Amino acid sequence: MRFKTRLRVGRIAALLRVVQALQKVDRRCILHLTPQEDDQIRLILFPTALSSVAAYTGLPKSYWFDGYRIESQSGNNIGMEVDLQNLDRALKSAAGGDAVVIKLAKKGVPVLTFDIRTALGPILQDLPVSIMSSTRLEECQEPDSATLQGVVLPSLANLCSVVERLKALGNHASIKTVVGERSSFTIEAASDAANLSASYDGLEVEPSSSMGDARECEVELEVKNFGKALFAHQILPDQVLCYLLRNSVVVKVSAEAVQINYHVSSRAFYANLQSQSRVDTNQNFASVQLQIPVLAS
Repeated sequence: MRFKTRLRVGRIAALLRVVQALQKVDRRCILHLTPQEDDQIRLILFPTALSSVAAYTGLPKSYWFDGYRIESQSGNNIGMEVDLQNLDRALKSAAGGDAVVIKLAKKGVPVLTFDIRTALGPILQDLPVSIMSSTRLEECQEPDSATLQGVVLPSLANLCSVVERLKALGNHASIKTVVGERSSFTIEAASDAANLSASYDGLEVEPSSSMGDARECEVELEVKNFGKALFAHQILPDQVLCYLLRNSVVVKVSAEAVQINYHVSSRAFYANLQSQSRVDTNQNFASVQLQIPVLAS
């Protein structure tokens, strides 16, 4: 099993913003290093009993890396669990470097090594990783939502401020979208004393097509978990789409050379996930058995 590449130093600041946005969801992440013929590597955050949010990030190799080389017995796929805080620190160290080489090594345990060349000398940072089986890696791939139509959301920074106000009313919020000639997005929360909602009308729909009858969908979820997806405003998105499914809300964030797809489970599905969770105290992670939210038919 071998992996080595050079991180383009001019892209480090942008990659750091991606990592910091993902840290708002969880600390632990799956890094999927893919074969040469697949142009993207992937960062995957899987839902746990502590967070109902999954995040699937695609990074085009040709934009972020030079000299990408990989070998493995699993079709040249390598999956590993990595601590995003460690990755954050490594990227901050690399920010002032003239060259950055990333490679997989074994120093008692598997590590992802950042070999950083600076004017003051070399810096080596080893990030401990846990190599995953090919079966486990396959289970963590994103469910297909390519055929769905979504509404184009307004500014995520604006929505973040709205969600912060909704949190004061309670733990839950209702999200409704209308897809039709006049598409809209509404988020609402209520308490015994007050009701607060924000509605955005006249939104665009992607992919665009001839509109038939308006289609309404509504999902209730944990407002704090939906807010985690909105921190993606840090990556300076070009477009953000929202899809409502049977058991979740999907937020697709597109920026230059990065795509983050957030799947935020509904309140009912999140409660079911918590009831199914089993924590293995002999490992670093919560061991959770779950089913990915089903796409609406």
